[in-house]
Amino acid sequence: MKIRSALVPGALSIGKRIADISPEAYKRLKWFDYYERVGRNARLTCRHFDISPQTFYRWRKRYDPKDLKTLESRSQRPKHVRQPTYSIELANAVLRLREAYPRWGKDKLVILLQRENIHVSASMVGRILKYLKARGILREPVTNHISVRKRIRPRSYAVRKPREYQASSPGDLVELDTLDVRPLPGVILKHFSSYDVVSKWNVLGIYPSAEGPLPLPSFSWMIWKGVPRIESEPFKSMVGVSFSLFLRRSVEDAASSSLCYHLAHRN
Repeated sequence: MKIRSALVPGALSIGKRIADISPEAYKRLKWFDYYERVGRNARLTCRHFDISPQTFYRWRKRYDPKDLKTLESRSQRPKHVRQPTYSIELANAVLRLREAYPRWGKDKLVILLQRENIHVSASMVGRILKYLKARGILREPVTNHISVRKRIRPRSYAVRKPREYQASSPGDLVELDTLDVRPLPGVILKHFSSYDVVSKWNVLGIYPSAEGPLPLPSFSWMIWKGVPRIESEPFKSMVGVSFSLFLRRSVEDAASSSLCYHLAHRN
């Protein structure tokens, strides 16, 4: 007797069928294999695989031994999907306004649509923007990402305050910050804020440019409130010598202008 092959007839085709299904379907196939071996005892099969009887009976009703694809999970997408209720004209209007104001969201676009006698909700505008982005019709502008990685090279300006320096009186340490404000396309405003850590006074201002002399009303207000001086020695190592001298001149100009203003009002 000559044995040509030790494989059971049909084993290759069964292996190919099993290889075509997912791991989840193969796990369910083991349920029914065990179910047949134990004499079709459903409760014993459920206890062996730690599954509920409802789950087993649901898959047994769906299972077809001739088609292992019946053990695959079906799509959970609803049969009836909500259809869009907005018109093409409204979508074009939202696209036109968003391209004109790329930084504005759905709430601001609703106001612009109302000015054109188009009354819609912010949620509908949001759905239209999502649809336009998904279809590739609306392309968002490239954002200027700020890297959060630490600088490798040490810098001689904008460093941390020395630990031994303690601010005890108003004017010893004033925190300055600036931010770009872009309310409209092509319009860039500079937001300045100054904060005295001792007196807890905070002065804010928005100006058209960051170049040239610093806005004097902020410093004159702080001097009028009683901030007698702003130390420049520790400031040199934190913000740079040139900016420190420039700040000193601005403070002196602010002090003189504030003094003249108060003397004029006293007389």
